[in-house]
Amino acid sequence: MKSFNIKPTSQCRYDILSLGEIMLRLDPGEGRIRTSRQFNVWEGGGEYNVARGLRRCFGQRAAVVTAFAKNELGLLMEDLILQGGVDTSLIKWVDYDGIGREVRNGLYFLERGYGIRGAVGCSDRGNTTISQLTAGEIDWDYIFGDLGVRCNAICPGTVHTPSHDDRLNATGDYDAALEAFKSRQPMGRLADSGEISPLVLYLLSEESRFITGQTIAIDGGWSA
Repeated sequence: MKSFNIKPTSQCRYDILSLGEIMLRLDPGEGRIRTSRQFNVWEGGGEYNVARGLRRCFGQRAAVVTAFAKNELGLLMEDLILQGGVDTSLIKWVDYDGIGREVRNGLYFLERGYGIRGAVGCSDRGNTTISQLTAGEIDWDYIFGDLGVRCNAICPGTVHTPSHDDRLNATGDYDAALEAFKSRQPMGRLADSGEISPLVLYLLSEESRFITGQTIAIDGGWSA
């Protein structure tokens, strides 16, 4: 297998940069949202959670690109992000009008599931600041140019993994479910993880230094 020259960390400002909405998560603990009189607060967002996890678990240098209304809730979320060790210097701050008519910071209530009762989530995120951003409000020339951040996406087809096997077994007829997945693929089979990982390594390497802004399908012809 070809060996790639991975860019040294000394030449990178960040190991990961996430782009997405971050909301204030309110947790009723052992109680229910509908009856709770107090909540613990956390910050959360799909993309941000990955960056924070890599920072806290593996010491990766992480930053986030998002937008907040400049009020007490926004400042609270910034403080929570800083506690997670994530760089907040790329956050876009927008003046708050006092009532949230133009922009506001999103809230997300989440109660835990018990037994057969599933977890319950309730979002309050209309007109959030990041949803109101327009072209030109984030300085991508600075991020991609001066900071040297590169952004590429890998879009894989269905990959044969242990978790995928669990999904197939859960149908009650593993073989039939597997054949149904295979029938969707022009190549007539599922991908192996070893067919995806070399592309990941390549995009992480110095050899791909002139590639950015690309969406690369590796799906056996499914999207062709």
